[in-house]
Amino acid sequence: MRNPLESEEAAFRWVLGALAYFVPIAIAAWIATWLGVVVFVLMTIAAIVVVLGGRKPQAPAEPGPPAAVEDTPEPAPPRAGPSED
Repeated sequence: MRNPLESEEAAFRWVLGALAYFVPIAIAAWIATWLGVVVFVLMTIAAIVVVLGGRKPQAPAEPGPPAAVEDTPEPAPPRAGPSED
């Protein structure tokens, strides 16, 4: 299973998603218990659709063309130091 918390951005999206899931349920349950149950069922179905059906399999990225020889700098020739004779 893929780790949903790969980065700080993913963790932030996860927290916002959890808030978007639980807040409407809590507000609906505060208004009427039966409404909270209905909203819970609808939000759960929506979450399942997003998690399982909302993601398309991604094709592996193709590597770019190899770097041209002109892009690679030539190494500097070794410097001649003082001889130790």
